[in-house]
Amino acid sequence: MNTEQRYLLRITCPGRTGLVTSITGFLADQQCFITEFSQFHDIQTDRFFCRAELFKPESGLTAVELSDLFSEIGSRFEMDRRFINRTVPHRTLSLVSKFDHCLNDLLYRKHSDELNIEVTTVASNHPEFEPLAKFHQAPYVVLPSGKSKLTTKAVQEECIRELIDEQHVELVVLARYMQVLFDESCQDLAVHCINIHHSFLPSFTGARPTIKRSSEASKRSVRPCTM
Repeated sequence: MNTEQRYLLRITCPGRTGLVTSITGFLADQQCFITEFSQFHDIQTDRFFCRAELFKPESGLTAVELSDLFSEIGSRFEMDRRFINRTVPHRTLSLVSKFDHCLNDLLYRKHSDELNIEVTTVASNHPEFEPLAKFHQAPYVVLPSGKSKLTTKAVQEECIRELIDEQHVELVVLARYMQVLFDESCQDLAVHCINIHHSFLPSFTGARPTIKRSSEASKRSVRPCTM
């Protein structure tokens, strides 16, 4: 058994009978030894989610070749699926504003090989952290600004989309990027984005969530005297 290299299989699709049998049966037929298997069905949306980790098969099939062989099952169940070679780093775009602790930790973990990522660019709406990015040999881009807050947000988010497309970015990390994204951008980044943020979502959304939470906590702490 080849235990030196592992693949990941990620799947989401409509919930149907026979999904688990079809997935595990295919992997068994290809002599893929499953080391982890997680599944979840969201009743409200009727969506099925699956994550499997497996050893690379003795046949030497690549993740791309496994994906091609799996295409018939994937089409039949309307799956959004992907086989991933864990040795290949995720191409990652990191967005940051004026707080560096999340970015610093991210770059440090990448440098120490704790995170298997390739930072294609660090992009920010401020120039302060360019020296930090250069120290870690990561390209740094200052996002453009417009004549107003609204146009600034628009041109910045367009620039972000261009970076994602041009650099074939697979993962976007909002490392304390303190901007509320347009709905369109949120939809574009769905499934491909991690938000490292101090917000207490979903109760306290938007800017300055900690202030909102403190305000609400203060209100609750005030009780009328009943004596």
